[in-house]
Amino acid sequence: MSEAAEDGHSYLPQPELIENVTKLLTTDTHQPQEEAIAHIIKEMSAREELIRESVRESYGERLLLCYKPTFFHTEMNLAQMISRRLSQPIVQDIPRVRAWIERFTVNRKIQLSPQQQQAVEIAAYSPIMVLTGGPGVGKTFTTHTIVSLWKAMGKSIALAAPTGRAAQRLSEMTGLEAKTIHRLLEFDPKTMGWAYLAFGGGGTNVPDSVASGKISVWLRLQVLGFDFGQRVDHKESN
Repeated sequence: MSEAAEDGHSYLPQPELIENVTKLLTTDTHQPQEEAIAHIIKEMSAREELIRESVRESYGERLLLCYKPTFFHTEMNLAQMISRRLSQPIVQDIPRVRAWIERFTVNRKIQLSPQQQQAVEIAAYSPIMVLTGGPGVGKTFTTHTIVSLWKAMGKSIALAAPTGRAAQRLSEMTGLEAKTIHRLLEFDPKTMGWAYLAFGGGGTNVPDSVASGKISVWLRLQVLGFDFGQRVDHKESN
């Protein structure tokens, strides 16, 4: 499960977990039995060392998903946080946003496509938004426009990206400072501590994949819950 986490997976279907364990334990003189591995998984689940969730696949069959408890609860917290944010009522003034967009585009002598216009309008008041698209569709300029709108609205803006190169690109794109996610949360590799944690305290009890730079479900949770006012003292966290 830890190896799967390094690849960005928060769970594995039980058949895939059994297959991976079989490959890991197989030697020239030993071939583990799948039934024995399945029994161990069942026992670990009974001891709550592993969490199994039953889901129904598209063709109707049931499938067991296996989680490390830390990843299961983190994913649950993440889903609950997203749900809470999406359920919060927000007062919108779309005509004002559209008027700003018109002034912005006229002053710069550019034009937004209908999809770009829609993305900017959604970003104005959405508590959570995902902007995606293939190469050359205008994500860069759309992001620049969104950040400019947020600045005009007086919003507090924290820009972060998975890598240093991506953060530099984001900074060049928006004209604002952008950090890696680890810098944003002030990760200290010496103490393995964090200054900003939304959940889980400020100590070293975090997945190894987080410290190594992987964008895990745990790290997504911290970013969504990021608050400049919730700084943790490293000395207290260790």
